Amino acid sequence: NHEVEMFEEFRAAQEAAREHDMGVVMWSYPRGQGLKDDTSADTIAYAARLGLELGADIAKVKYPGSGDAMRWAVDNAGDMKVVMSGGSKTSDEAFLSTVAEAVEAGADGLAVGRNVFQRENPEAILDGLEAVIFDEASVDEALAATGGLEASD
Repeated sequence: NHEVEMFEEFRAAQEAAREHDMGVVMWSYPRGQGLKDDTSADTIAYAARLGLELGADIAKVKYPGSGDAMRWAVDNAGDMKVVMSGGSKTSDEAFLSTVAEAVEAGADGLAVGRNVFQRENPEAILDGLEAVIFDEASVDEALAATGGLEASD
């Protein structure tokens, strides 16, 4: 278990960033003994809270599987921003649904490179994301409005 060492390394990086007026983003993915690919609500809420406690400006966390679980993570982060990681590539519809749930739950943004750039039509999924996030369109509306997206793989 290297938890204490990782906390100390993050603290040093965070302090160095502050000396240069830089923001700090923490990739907060709890791992280790008993936590292989754990995306349970409590684990992701813990991940978000760690970012706050260790002084990050933003915590990047995995999606915990539901809007309610994401809300729990966002609530545990206090006034720190929380962004959702993209995870493995999914269908257009599933990806947009996850994003809509995360944003509705209070996530401040996304860090989802693979789920955009590994698609045959990355421009279409970007249009879909824009519709869901900024235009508050439903997933079905976003799929219909952005030709080239599919309801399932």
